[in-house]
Amino acid sequence: MIDIAEREETGCRKVIWLPNPRRLDQSYDEFRARTFLAAPWDDVAERQDAQLDYNQGLAAKLLIEAGLPEDIAPDWIDIVEAGEDMDTMVERLVRTRETGR
Repeated sequence: MIDIAEREETGCRKVIWLPNPRRLDQSYDEFRARTFLAAPWDDVAERQDAQLDYNQGLAAKLLIEAGLPEDIAPDWIDIVEAGEDMDTMVERLVRTRETGR
């Protein structure tokens, strides 16, 4: 049944594990042996210095594209990252937009 369900691609290709509670470790090992998708991290060399995303400056870029003046965008990012309550944050964002600082 698992094989039939995995090959059915009407919605998408699936990888299915139905654990056997009486032999859990063995059934998981069998599942992992069927596909690398069960634990893809096992086949990848570990790197501590990998860049996760190429999004440096993305927030500022999006704010500027939405119409926020370029010199205000960094201030808005600082305000949001400060983690204040929502009312205070909104007040500061509006004040910064109106006064330029």
